[in-house]
Amino acid sequence: MANLENFSNAELLFDRQESFNDMVACLACSVTGIPGTKERLVGNMDIINTIIIECERRGFDPAKYQEASDD
Repeated sequence: MANLENFSNAELLFDRQESFNDMVACLACSVTGIPGTKERLVGNMDIINTIIIECERRGFDPAKYQEASDD
């Protein structure tokens, strides 16, 4: 796992959004019967959860983008 302390708040939020977007795409693929999406779903959820934990450690809620400004 990467050391998230080296990532800016903006980078964390971008990566969180990218993982969420990929989860939506995976869900759409699984509904249409495309195999192999379960692992990607789990991986993306792990990324999102890790970022949420790092945001909590930094003292901001990632759902509130305006509070995520970098110093």
